[in-house]
Amino acid sequence: MHTAIHPLIEARSGERFEIIFNVTDSAGDAAVLAGASAEYRIARRAGERALVSLTSGSEGGITLAGSAAQVSIDTNLLSAHGTAMMGDFFGQLRLSIGGQTLVVAEGPLCIHPVILSAEETP
Repeated sequence: MHTAIHPLIEARSGERFEIIFNVTDSAGDAAVLAGASAEYRIARRAGERALVSLTSGSEGGITLAGSAAQVSIDTNLLSAHGTAMMGDFFGQLRLSIGGQTLVVAEGPLCIHPVILSAEETP
């Protein structure tokens, strides 16, 4: 499998967003993800311990179809130690297939706060 570096993904706090990764092998051909499982980890910086992990389980947030991995993230559910996650992060998509676990995509992620009007309450 080939590790792709994705460009900056930006979202607003309180929104749901999706990322679709088309997974390829080292020759650039579409990979077959049948029988694979996936995990998308979000950390503050590359190389740090994950704050949040999404999986390809029944309610994990990742759907695998053909050669595509679709990651669906609800920023309302992202929290670390009870605090909503906002700011700059690093995401990494890992696939487990055929007894191997490989990083197939990674890159920066930013969740921006939404500023409420003076009349709104959080």
